[in-house]
Amino acid sequence: MKAMDQPPLRALSDAVEEWSQETSALYEELQTHLEQARLHLSVLENQVEARAESQTAPRTAPDPVSAEPAATVPPEDLAALRGQVAALISTRDALEQEVAALREKAALADVLGEQMGALEEELARERSRNQLLREELEMTEEVPAPAAPPVPATRAAEAPRATGYAVPAIRAFDAQGHKKRMGQILVDEGIITAPQLELLLSEQSGAPQVRVGALAIERGYTNEALVAKVLAAQLRLPYVDVQTAAIDPQVITLLSSHLARLHRCLPLRHEGNRLVVAMGNPLDLIAIEDIELATHFRVEPVVASTAALETAIERYYPGAL
Repeated sequence: MKAMDQPPLRALSDAVEEWSQETSALYEELQTHLEQARLHLSVLENQVEARAESQTAPRTAPDPVSAEPAATVPPEDLAALRGQVAALISTRDALEQEVAALREKAALADVLGEQMGALEEELARERSRNQLLREELEMTEEVPAPAAPPVPATRAAEAPRATGYAVPAIRAFDAQGHKKRMGQILVDEGIITAPQLELLLSEQSGAPQVRVGALAIERGYTNEALVAKVLAAQLRLPYVDVQTAAIDPQVITLLSSHLARLHRCLPLRHEGNRLVVAMGNPLDLIAIEDIELATHFRVEPVVASTAALETAIERYYPGAL
């Protein structure tokens, strides 16, 4: 049986059935041996009783004419027969114990078989429900969503956030307000060419976990700062060049070197209960939560390139581990 080629429940059910059949066959074999042992024991017991009676029966005078000499059983033979009877009795008791254990296993196999059947039925019902949900989801996706209101291309530059830094003036949204993909933005902004984008997408198809921006940097089509600016525009977040930004040294002390290095982030300024933090990945919720727990400030993320952050961290946290 190739259990790995079958669904888990089916494989387990087949294994239980096979075990049940083997248990039944062994049970029948033991029953046969037990019956034979009982029969042999009965014969030997009769022989022992007969010989014992012949030893203890009152002796009468033999007929000198017709009687033959009485047969006698040597004591060692009688002891041997009794030993054989005791051994058979022990074997019988052991066989009966094994038969009882096999009966319990057979009953357990039946219970497991019933449970497997119930689980398979439940699994079939779940699959049916999942299929219905998938069909409903497909029908929902076919219904076009209402168009979002247009977002002006210069909206990011016209409405800087409360962080004090501006969102890059990059057209990250189309006329209907839908966010464009990184590759399309790079082409629209003249950073890469359409053939270069096709090459990047072809390369990404073999490694879906790698982002187009990272591939463009790796191939030398652009630099990390430009990709970070596009990301900031997509997220409607400000972009900061941490190598040139003026940072208060007192703000640096609000965040430990350990967290700065761990999450590749740098505190820039704080105002009230808000702390502006430059991050290579502003969507890293774990990093944001760690910083908020450590500083007791509400984090306002801004985007910076990872390479610039690493350089700035070495500058503001020199020699710290």
